Amino acid sequence: MRNFSLESIFTIVFCLFTSHFAVAQTYEDMPAQRKLDLLWQRIQETEYNRPNPIHYNYGTIAIGAANPHHLQGAITNSSDFFKKKRKKVTHARGSVASVEFIPSPNSPYSGIWQTGAIGLVRLSHTLPFINTPSVALKFFIDGHPSVNILTMGTLDPVVENNFFAIPATNKLADPKFIPFKILPAIFKQALILANSKHLDPLHLPLDHIGQKDQFGTEVDNPASPFQIWLESDIHLDQSLKDYRESLSEISPDKLLFKVFAKANGKPKLQIGEIRLTSRFIASKFGDERLFFKHYVPTGK
Repeated sequence: MRNFSLESIFTIVFCLFTSHFAVAQTYEDMPAQRKLDLLWQRIQETEYNRPNPIHYNYGTIAIGAANPHHLQGAITNSSDFFKKKRKKVTHARGSVASVEFIPSPNSPYSGIWQTGAIGLVRLSHTLPFINTPSVALKFFIDGHPSVNILTMGTLDPVVENNFFAIPATNKLADPKFIPFKILPAIFKQALILANSKHLDPLHLPLDHIGQKDQFGTEVDNPASPFQIWLESDIHLDQSLKDYRESLSEISPDKLLFKVFAKANGKPKLQIGEIRLTSRFIASKFGDERLFFKHYVPTGK
């Protein structure tokens, strides 16, 4: 057997460490497809045998949801994933699929709205004990950080059992449910802590989607809608079984959403569609490590 000196062992370990570090550092520089493949591999590798039961410490949820410092991380973190497991206060259990955004011809908007993009979608409930469907989208860009869109139908509990009953949007109405009326004020404090230029807690801007196309090319005169709606023809009854099980049964090439948009002072029009390119998977990585940044313009 070949003998290795202490120095040679150290050299091998150091090389392995630095090569791993280099890969981690260059993740954002990778082509969009490569980034999607890497994250999708982790999702597949950590798929639950059956959807993980939803067990929560409701005291922890209440304290975390009321803490603007906790919510601040959703605005300031820019990675596609957490390096370590992160305890989520909201959206703790969900299901992820790969998707493609296909723009409508002659879209009036720029960047990804114009070229389309590949990405991931995560469907979840904002809170575990109330029917509050939400849709998170992540689009990958060659050689640049991904861009994310966070949407919900409403901040109020939804009465309908159909997960897709209310179109998800980035501009919400004030909640009518009394216990939730405090949520916009808490998120506004998180915006202030994050040094945001945008202080409307009920509206997440979409400017970043129009600034670069899927190939990473900067747009000279970017244009994005003020508000979008994600409308689905799928009927997913949540009264029969765990919604994540029902999601896994949707055909992997299904049309998931029609995307409608509206700019200030302009009529609402369809600007594209989001089509599935995989099945939905509920996974440990998707629940504990995958991250969708809440975009707002920051800085002075």
